[in-house]
Amino acid sequence: MLEETIVNRRYRVDHLIGEGGMAVVFRGHDLLLGRDVAIKALRPQFAASSNFRARFEREAQAAASFSHPNIIDIYDVGEEDATPYIVMEYVRGQTLKSIITTEGPFHPDDVAALLEQICAALDYAHERGYVHRDVKPQNILVDQTGIARVVDFGIAKSLADADLTEIGSGLGTVHYLSPEQASGLMATPASDVYSVGVVAFEMLTKQLPFEADSAVGIAMRHVHDTPPAPSSLGIQTPAAVDAIVLRALAKDPTKRFARAGAMAAAMTSWRDYDDATAMATAAPASRMLSARARPATLTEPRHASTRQQRGQTMARRSVAGVQSPVTAGGRAGPSAVPGPESSVDAVGCTTWLVGIAILIGLIGLIWLGVRLSPHLANLGADDGERPSISAPSDSQSGADESGAPADATSDSGTDAAPAQPAFSSGGAPTIEPASPLMIAVPDLIGMPLDEAIAALNSRGLVLVEDESVTTDAVPPGAIARQQPEGGSNLAQGETVRVQRGSGSARIDLAALNLAGQDADAAETLLREQGLEVVRMEVGSSEINAGSVVDTDPARQVNPGETVTLRVSAGDQVRIPGEIQGQPIDQVVRQLERLGLTVGDRFPVGRETIEGFGVDLAASAIDDGDVVGVQGDGVDFGQWVSPGTTVDLVYYDRRQDH
Repeated sequence: MLEETIVNRRYRVDHLIGEGGMAVVFRGHDLLLGRDVAIKALRPQFAASSNFRARFEREAQAAASFSHPNIIDIYDVGEEDATPYIVMEYVRGQTLKSIITTEGPFHPDDVAALLEQICAALDYAHERGYVHRDVKPQNILVDQTGIARVVDFGIAKSLADADLTEIGSGLGTVHYLSPEQASGLMATPASDVYSVGVVAFEMLTKQLPFEADSAVGIAMRHVHDTPPAPSSLGIQTPAAVDAIVLRALAKDPTKRFARAGAMAAAMTSWRDYDDATAMATAAPASRMLSARARPATLTEPRHASTRQQRGQTMARRSVAGVQSPVTAGGRAGPSAVPGPESSVDAVGCTTWLVGIAILIGLIGLIWLGVRLSPHLANLGADDGERPSISAPSDSQSGADESGAPADATSDSGTDAAPAQPAFSSGGAPTIEPASPLMIAVPDLIGMPLDEAIAALNSRGLVLVEDESVTTDAVPPGAIARQQPEGGSNLAQGETVRVQRGSGSARIDLAALNLAGQDADAAETLLREQGLEVVRMEVGSSEINAGSVVDTDPARQVNPGETVTLRVSAGDQVRIPGEIQGQPIDQVVRQLERLGLTVGDRFPVGRETIEGFGVDLAASAIDDGDVVGVQGDGVDFGQWVSPGTTVDLVYYDRRQDH
């Protein structure tokens, strides 16, 4: 890795400050601009993938074009010793995850202060066509002034593209995964809104909405289970806050807030959020609370609480350890002033009575429709028709004009209104068969066969293997082709056909055993393989002159590529031309390591230097630097016998006078 080194001759790597599943982060220092930086480097197992490295660099460069106060600044992207890295802004602070762990749960006002900043960053990215895909407290930094910054825009898309089935690779991520991502569907801005909803839930409760024994189990709960209301976990969260969080956690992306900023705005003004709507969207568990147990409607005027003031509160808590206004026992802070109990009881009673009356009426209509079905069928339907009740359309469960979801519990079916009979023109109910569950096909290219089978089986799809193909695009035995391609949709139980790679058509130079062969014969052999050949002489005391020492590259190449054939010049030493312009003491040591003898040293002035073809004004030659070599058959780039004496000519400023 990069620890304790200088990267790109500019960034000093000081020490490790963080580790993740895909990368490690070092604290460093920009020697050019004199500022502290954070340097994120991919782990070797991911850096070895050229495809992953290309996506990493492409997405990081795109993130570097962002300019937003709540998005971490990306300064530079590069590669050192085959390790891709990103140089970014160094933030003195903590991750939101660590603040939640030590200071949670938070008061809704503190949650709102952070959501304003987090959602502003996400909206900025969404407007530019980017989806973060990995929003979680670990990817949110809060500095000492309470300013939040979202990180990992550079690799979020790359991680998602790498393999959506690898949810087990990062348990921290799967807790915040949207249902559509867990199902293998494409992530959208609504997916980020869902993840923000999980983050808000965790800030309010210091707990996560879904837990399970495995990453796959957690993902499946995101897909199928109704999230609990924050207030159902023993925290006296206002019903309006419950409603806001549950709307963000809706299974259907269209039922969530249209923009991340809309959620932040709702959270900021939670005291003004309609309480009846909020209670209508609360989870069943929260509705079991009595009027005295749940927070009352807040009737006092909202006190002025600016974003800066709330941010400073967060900063004090993150740095000095001030206790959160919402304690572990669930007591609300000073701003959560309960209203009169009588008004709460009246509203609650009225709401329940109206709901029960509507429910009884709907049940009666369904009972009547079922009883009349045979008679209606005899009047207007063919003998073969059977009565049935159709499922409600999507439009029946949309959001109302107030912006709150019409039914936050419709996913579980607990409180959904009973379906109405759908009649055909003949008067009888018609059968509307349910559409098959469509599954997004994962991208299997590059996967080992067993992983591909598991990826499809987990989605209810079947793998069928066809004959292998010759390719160097994937390792031998890995999936090289699939039909249909990743991202397509199939019904549950359908098949995906794959072909594995049987190896490469590349030429293995090591298998040709060229070392020691005659250079002319070796060149002929390489050209017969469809390769271009370039010769380069090298000194060798072990290989006879005119024979091959080795090749560059040493192993596999593609037909049409160029191979450098390194041919022995015998027991000879080449006087490197690179020593011109180097300090004389350094040159002496270099020549002696090559087995040459350094003879006389001749100082020369400006006028003499020009005789060696050196333009002092246009070159980097400095006082004490070598400008030429002398001796019997000695010159830059010349092959000479070991022990040959080389005289050095160097620039001495004193000779100019």
